[in-house]
Amino acid sequence: MGICGVCYMNCRGKCAKCGVALCVKHRPKTARAKCQLCPPSTRTRGGSGQVQGNAYYVPSNAQAQAAYNAATPTPTASHSSQSRSSGRPSVRPPAPVLPDYDGMSEKEIAQHVASLMHRLELKQERELAYLQRRYERGTYTPTDQAYGQDQVLEDELLGLLAHIASIAGKA
Repeated sequence: MGICGVCYMNCRGKCAKCGVALCVKHRPKTARAKCQLCPPSTRTRGGSGQVQGNAYYVPSNAQAQAAYNAATPTPTASHSSQSRSSGRPSVRPPAPVLPDYDGMSEKEIAQHVASLMHRLELKQERELAYLQRRYERGTYTPTDQAYGQDQVLEDELLGLLAHIASIAGKA
């Protein structure tokens, strides 16, 4: 796993022409295509990369790592385990802070449930769009199958949340 030379995020790919690590968003569509960081001498047209003086600038791995570290939140002490593949600490989002349901009024619970339903519906729409894009490309993996099964679970959760909201609204 490397650091994308354009956006400095984790990536797995690289440009076939210049060898710079690139994420899926910035990687050329074909092996013959040139990325935006290819030196001008290998590009057919003027590049959109960074130019410093007369030399074309491609950030080194150390510079890319420094930029990535500056843009990435620092892991907490409880999540400072080392990644097996890269030796870098893994970064996980902080644990969610759950609301105190016992201290909430019925109106607050109904609002919270409505918020949960809305966020779950947005998540479901994102996953469906993702699955549709992959289907159109002819890609199907076990992850896609799991996402499809998750859609059924999310429908059940939305039904349960709607039932809870109706009970909270009546009380």
